[in-house]
Amino acid sequence: MIKSYQPDSHRLGRRRTSAWSMIVLITSVALLSACQASDISVAQGDAIEITMYAEEQLAINQPVELAVALTQQQQPVEDAGDVQIELWKKGERDGSRLVQADSLGDGWYGVTTTFESNGIYVMQTHITARGTHLMPKRHLVVGEVSEEELKQLDQTVSEDDGHGGGGHDH
Repeated sequence: MIKSYQPDSHRLGRRRTSAWSMIVLITSVALLSACQASDISVAQGDAIEITMYAEEQLAINQPVELAVALTQQQQPVEDAGDVQIELWKKGERDGSRLVQADSLGDGWYGVTTTFESNGIYVMQTHITARGTHLMPKRHLVVGEVSEEELKQLDQTVSEDDGHGGGGHDH
């Protein structure tokens, strides 16, 4: 009597599943390794550093210059994808205006603007550069402000209007 061999289809299905599982596992490990390498490089000082520039006290109804310097590993970042400066009077975030910054060279980006009334303003940058989006803030003193308003500057900028500063990686 001759017996014909018939493969156990149940076992064959398990082998295919195991092969696909192994491929998915290897791909996942490779992708996770790439993310970890990126995180390590940021931790080693590759983060973009930002210096926000404005005069200590700004005049009303006159053009003023606001600028941002970007560096990475102490080298100018001249290839930022987008640099915008958002301005609003403290407590009036809904009335903000967003101004596109021009490249001034050597990692500097700036705008010229005019403030129409006295008060404390918030300057928040929106910077997209080298896979990172950064949004630091600082206060600006425009024209004449009261002693009480100056005392309020002791509060951190991140508390202003309930919006945080900082940035995140993409």
